[in-house]
Amino acid sequence: MCIICDGATPEEALDGLHDKIKRFGWAVQYVESSPGNPGWGYTIGLIDRLDHPELVAVGLDAPDTALLLHGFVSRINDGERFGGQSLASLPDRTVVRFVPVHPAQFAAGMMAQWNNVYDTYGPFDLEQRALQVLPCGEQGLWRSRPVPRLDRATTVLGFRPNRAQRRARERARSRRRPRGR
Repeated sequence: MCIICDGATPEEALDGLHDKIKRFGWAVQYVESSPGNPGWGYTIGLIDRLDHPELVAVGLDAPDTALLLHGFVSRINDGERFGGQSLASLPDRTVVRFVPVHPAQFAAGMMAQWNNVYDTYGPFDLEQRALQVLPCGEQGLWRSRPVPRLDRATTVLGFRPNRAQRRARERARSRRRPRGR
């Protein structure tokens, strides 16, 4: 269950996420599954803190997503780097491939909290980049669950913000950044 579902305001949730990023250098945001969308989780802070694309895992529950992403971030902290089409092994011998996330995913709001964190707290000039952690074969943590491919424009997770949400985001951006920059 999300903290907003437990009674926190969106601002409190965003502040909590930002506090985790300040404390640990990064955080995981999990999005519960809904009709038509599997659950997914993504990192926030890797681009800013480690100059590495964010990581996204789709089709796992929250604990497995956190375990998977924490493991890879630990490897990134130790100097390992992953790029499009890189392969890596997990402790259970599952082989995963990293594929670049298509820009259509970002436009659809798949990493909405990433946008909210950097739109609110900065830096304001980061380019959003992410890699999906994709199983090679249906094995390991995914347990034969189909995994949508995020490197394609035709598979879109997330939601499109409505007009009121887009206007509120633009107003917030204009209050934080001086015009003309």
